[in-house]
Amino acid sequence: MTFMKKMSKMLLVAVAILATFSLNAKNGEFKVCDGKVTVNVEHIAETLDSKVITADYSFIVAPDVIADCESMIITTSIVNGANKDVINVSVINGKNVKRFDKWLQYRIGEVTDIKNVDLYNIMSTENVVTEQKKLSTPRQEWMDGADFVVTTQRVSYHPHRCIQALGGSEVVCKVPFLRVPLYLAPKYEKLVDKKFVRVPVPNEGDPKLATRLFFPNNSSAKVPDLFDNQATLEMLETLQESEYLTVKSIDIQGWASPEATVSYNQSLSERRAKTVKDILAKKYNFDDAIYTTSGNGEYWDAVINYVKTTDNETVAASREDIINAIESNDNLDKRESAIKAIKGGKPYREIFNAVYPESRFSDCYVTFAVKEEYKYEDALVLMSADEIHLPGSAYKVILLETKDMELAEYVSDLYPDHTLVQSLVGELYVEKGQFAKAIEHFKKAGDYDLVNNDIACCYFWLGDYENAYKYFEKAKALKSYEYNMNQTRRLELNKTYYK
Repeated sequence: MTFMKKMSKMLLVAVAILATFSLNAKNGEFKVCDGKVTVNVEHIAETLDSKVITADYSFIVAPDVIADCESMIITTSIVNGANKDVINVSVINGKNVKRFDKWLQYRIGEVTDIKNVDLYNIMSTENVVTEQKKLSTPRQEWMDGADFVVTTQRVSYHPHRCIQALGGSEVVCKVPFLRVPLYLAPKYEKLVDKKFVRVPVPNEGDPKLATRLFFPNNSSAKVPDLFDNQATLEMLETLQESEYLTVKSIDIQGWASPEATVSYNQSLSERRAKTVKDILAKKYNFDDAIYTTSGNGEYWDAVINYVKTTDNETVAASREDIINAIESNDNLDKRESAIKAIKGGKPYREIFNAVYPESRFSDCYVTFAVKEEYKYEDALVLMSADEIHLPGSAYKVILLETKDMELAEYVSDLYPDHTLVQSLVGELYVEKGQFAKAIEHFKKAGDYDLVNNDIACCYFWLGDYENAYKYFEKAKALKSYEYNMNQTRRLELNKTYYK
């Protein structure tokens, strides 16, 4: 998915949030002046930067609201207690009033700038419909929760000029008023892509992968295609052929299954290590100095684990006796003899068949240096050989290509504190619209401005403006901070007025 497509998806999320609120769009039609004047309000709300209140409304005035020789004043204002801000004044003249009376101009000028006055004339028996007014005034803190007030007055010119209340001051709606919800679109910061990484990358040092080459029974002379041997050989071939991966050391440690004597198995394990070294030296062009070999003798870990966990009936029935034979005999030859003596050797034969074939191997610990970004195909080969120790930076390449969420969770468990890994897994969940899961991983990525910004965006898309405020505040150093805080305020307004 391209960056633009991902941003389009974020836009769709914003539209979805807006659509959810829009299901409860409000009726913006209000009657004042004993029903003679209809106020159609689109919105009275702040702008994107929260610095200005815009008012979008119009009037429909009945022609019989005043006499032919009178005028009408309609004043719109925002009022909260003793605080008042006049937005606009409209003067509507009766049929026989042909001009904007200078006395009236003077009186209105005492209240507001005369430039804020609109003039209309009643020309017939039809309603006067004013143009849609799109006005603005600087936003002040006291305006939150204030009233949008329409005041109607009658102006008489004969026998004396005077202004009288008509409908008086009437509250039309609260500020802000949203007939439809405010549009929402916070600025999300992309953290990880194929071409860039905008979060700290932990120093992973020289990667060290662990892999195994298995042997058939009692053999150190050949390494057939047993178990996962092919994956190991492919890994070494990749390391040899790559121009950006350089092998620094190969440590080979041989092991033997426990069925012979300790002294024989020690010698066998050493021969197996040497055999692997000889095989690799002939197959690959690594410097001879990078190899080290050693033999570790008998491998009992697999036997112990199998005995403790298997549901094999024969072994399970003698589990306690077998464990006692293992724990009470430090001498490995006596240990094996004790296990063979249990119930005529039946449990031993089950253990032998299940575990011993995979206890004949050599461990290979390969340390290498990385000159540049991993290639996707190479990273896959390395992962198939040792997925546990593959560096997070290599998994980054694989996850960006595959978007495999099962693998993403596996890698997240491998690297719970890895900023790059957790940021990437969080972004993969954002792409899927699973914002709660994204938050979970972003929080593991660390306390960084860009990460906190994206946590806030996820809370925003979940409709949680309180936590969105909290995390946008943590990203205060970003250029998008003010915009996103204002967007969150608009979310709060939508949540308040469209519950």
